Amino acid sequence: MQSGSDTLKYNYDQAIAECQKIGSGLATIKNVSDYDAFITIIQNSGLLLPEFPSLLERIWISGKKEDGIWRWHDGEAIPEPWYWHTNQPGFDGGCARVNTENNGIRIKNFECSPLFYQMLCE
Repeated sequence: MQSGSDTLKYNYDQAIAECQKIGSGLATIKNVSDYDAFITIIQNSGLLLPEFPSLLERIWISGKKEDGIWRWHDGEAIPEPWYWHTNQPGFDGGCARVNTENNGIRIKNFECSPLFYQMLCE
């Protein structure tokens, strides 16, 4: 996995395009091993907020809602509820990002276009 620039932020489609430029896709978290690797990269990448070190910069990952089903970019369904924030996925968007919650780093859904976040490529 590889993070984007510490200062550049993208909407969801731009983040996908940036990962594709390096022959990759947005990161997926399919199992505990992926989750552990993701956490290690986050801790070493500068994506934790400096003013609140326990909080994570919002980061786009590959999950997207298509035809009413949340899937990773390879088409595999995103399992519930382990990866999702409490009360998520909600009704406020069709693209996935991660940030922190009391029980760790979790997925939350948001609108795809108007929001600009960091990204993490596989």
